Amino acid sequence: MPLLPPTGLAPPAAPDPHVLKFPDEHAIAGLLGDLFDRRVAVRRDFGDHVLPPNGQLATFANDQGNLSVVVAADIGFIAHAGASLALIPVGTSELAVSNGAVSDSIQENFYEVINIMASLFNVDPSSHVKLTDIFPASSPDVPPGASKALTADAKPHWFAVSIDGYGDGTLAFFRV
Repeated sequence: MPLLPPTGLAPPAAPDPHVLKFPDEHAIAGLLGDLFDRRVAVRRDFGDHVLPPNGQLATFANDQGNLSVVVAADIGFIAHAGASLALIPVGTSELAVSNGAVSDSIQENFYEVINIMASLFNVDPSSHVKLTDIFPASSPDVPPGASKALTADAKPHWFAVSIDGYGDGTLAFFRV
């Protein structure tokens, strides 16, 4: 005989299997640390944030082609992650941060990092996403669904990321 909740209490709602789960800081640090072969510290950041105009937005779609997640990265994460992946000297990534723009090679490496980060969302067999595109945060070409996800009503998960030997940056995950 199944156990029933005490009278007057509804049973807890089952988690929605179609809601994509966001990774925690340990999963992010583990993936990036393995990828870069260096220590990566990640902490959840609950402060107030604004998308930086020189940041970038990565869009991820599910198997049905529907936009599921948007990942935002600031220039610090873009430059340091892109440089760290290919062991580009830290001076190059620091210069990119101070200039607010990255070289083509760092941009290509950042694309690879973000593409690999899709695995952070693909832990549940019922959900699968893949990277569809990366846009400058200020681009008019950002898909409407992604723009809607970035509204003030969004409840993104922000993370401060520090890549040993390179520098700091910020990531944010937005559910669509």
